[in-house]
Amino acid sequence: MEDISKDVAALERQLYEVHKGFEQYFLGNERQWPEAEREALRKKINSLRDRARLISTANKFRLNTLHQRFISYDQMWTRTLKQIEEGTYHRDVMKAKRKAAKAQAEAAAAPPKVEQATPAAEAAPAKREAPKPRPAAGSPVGDDHLKRVFDTYVLARRRTGESTRVSLDSLSKQLQERAANIVAKHGCNSVEFKVVIKDGKALIKAQPKKD
Repeated sequence: MEDISKDVAALERQLYEVHKGFEQYFLGNERQWPEAEREALRKKINSLRDRARLISTANKFRLNTLHQRFISYDQMWTRTLKQIEEGTYHRDVMKAKRKAAKAQAEAAAAPPKVEQATPAAEAAPAKREAPKPRPAAGSPVGDDHLKRVFDTYVLARRRTGESTRVSLDSLSKQLQERAANIVAKHGCNSVEFKVVIKDGKALIKAQPKKD
């Protein structure tokens, strides 16, 4: 029988490191989740399991236990990434609430803005200004949303076998321009982007929002 005790122990340590990496990403301490490390670990575990007939009963039990732990973690990672993408992850929801509360408090505490009138303006009759149109170059998509779309898009391209050499700045610029066109066309307030896989290709779909 083949002795794979050291290999299993190494994979257990690797699983711990990958799990810690995901936890740091979910806590907001890392900008990118350890996707490459996760896939490398998956391949190593499957490679050992393919040699199951050559493994002793004790090591086979350890390997199966490790495999089940990986599956459990993997499902949790995927579920949490989806929640982050959809904006329903607890950390993101609480962060958004704190940001909104802070903005509201700052607005309430800020003194009213008063513009100094010139003599000519004082003598002129008051005119009611027409509402200014929404600028075409506005930002109907938040930076946080663009970052989540970028991360999900890269992950989707990796899964479909497409190149992952995608620039965050370039993609963000394209999506902002696309969102501005959608806002001008549909008269909506914002745009939400979602990553989907269709016909083996990763795509980004846009949806106008009125809120």
